[in-house]
Amino acid sequence: MNKIISFVALSLVAAATFSACSSGNSMVGNSMSPTMTQASSGTMTPDSKMSGSAMSPDHSMSDAMNSGTFITYDQYASDKMMHSHGPVVLFFNASWCPDCKAITEELTSDPSSIPSGTTIVSVDYDSHTDLRQRYGVTMQHTFVQVDGDGNALNTWSATTVDDIASGIKA
Repeated sequence: MNKIISFVALSLVAAATFSACSSGNSMVGNSMSPTMTQASSGTMTPDSKMSGSAMSPDHSMSDAMNSGTFITYDQYASDKMMHSHGPVVLFFNASWCPDCKAITEELTSDPSSIPSGTTIVSVDYDSHTDLRQRYGVTMQHTFVQVDGDGNALNTWSATTVDDIASGIKA
């Protein structure tokens, strides 16, 4: 009797697994930050995994131009041209910084708070010392707007999403 119950339970688990894999939301083969994921809007949300690009394959470039995105630096560095449609802002943040955590939470929980067409790039303050030095960043929650060649256009510190938007130059 125990073998029959075990077999039925195993069959149910297998069926649930296969149906989840065929739902079209598979994340197989993607390497991303363990603390952020991409929502259907092309933005990131906390506490799960994220796909390998700022937009899923079913998003068009016009979708990207109509909404802001929040991505990792690795994503940005792998395809800078994909994000050249609007302002690009590097967000130097640290996992231990309360202000950075609050900003990240707001950007991920309310993607509409990111100005339209803007790409905000999450740069780990502790591990990207090369970028900190290049842009003269001396504290976390610093934002640097860059042009297509990576030149700084504006640098400011912000502790709210509204402050981020006020520093972006058109």
